[in-house]
Amino acid sequence: MGWQSSARKTLSAPVKERRRPSHLKVESIMSNATRDGRAWQPEYLLAIDAKKCIGCGRCYKVCGRDVMTLKGINEDGEFISLDDDEDDEVEKKIMVMNDDGACIGCGACARVCPTNCQTHGTEKAEAA
Repeated sequence: MGWQSSARKTLSAPVKERRRPSHLKVESIMSNATRDGRAWQPEYLLAIDAKKCIGCGRCYKVCGRDVMTLKGINEDGEFISLDDDEDDEVEKKIMVMNDDGACIGCGACARVCPTNCQTHGTEKAEAA
């Protein structure tokens, strides 16, 4: 038995959920400060320039929130899905906005982008 038994007990213990009081809005809980209280301003992803984007996917890989997705562009400049059936129609692959409201403004995507094709700002998206 030993350590395996105690580890199993620890892993199977119920996890308490942290809930905010129902009378508080998210805005009243969130602050623009780091953990130790220094001021911090989120810079949200606002747009991706299709002319500059090379579709490398680096930004997609560092974003765990599905803010952007990879799409194909055909010879007419129209977005098409990247299904296996349509690979011959794809002229170029680029990142496009998928769920801009999910962005937390961390800036990870901007730090890994080799072409600086993203526009960031402090404007918040409208709630869905």
